[in-house]
Amino acid sequence: MNKRRWIILIGSLLALFTNTLYATTIVQGQDSSYVGQLLSLYTWNDGWGYSKTILDTCTVAPNGQFTFKFTVNETRKAQLTLGKFEGCIFVEPNKSYSINLPAYELPSAADQLNPYYQPQELLLSLNNLPQDDINHQIATFEDAFDEQWMELLSKEITPQRIEQSMAH
Repeated sequence: MNKRRWIILIGSLLALFTNTLYATTIVQGQDSSYVGQLLSLYTWNDGWGYSKTILDTCTVAPNGQFTFKFTVNETRKAQLTLGKFEGCIFVEPNKSYSINLPAYELPSAADQLNPYYQPQELLLSLNNLPQDDINHQIATFEDAFDEQWMELLSKEITPQRIEQSMAH
């Protein structure tokens, strides 16, 4: 009987641990300009190669709704090709996100013929985002950084001004 209790205890802990490690993350939204399109949410395997991992794919419903469900065990930058845009969102395990997509636009004919063309990257806007969410923190940092950078560029660049900007 004692051995059976240990097996049940260890099995329960393993199930709990596995469920915590690989909890379902959901990204959803609605945009009628993408109706009928196949969307793929993906992440890069590393920062140097061009190897992607598809997190999930879905076809946008006639009412414009789409949902991605996938598992991640750490915070990841996920991307979504949206015509001439490349939408980005940072996803965390066991969280749900409601995203807004830009209006769908195809790349220009010249861009489609350009072998070096890259879609314009943008951070997707999210609905009902808590203040402690990583997407909010990254957007806040980028806004502050851009403000400091523009202030620095609008004046004569000197080592003293650089140090003053970094002190903020």
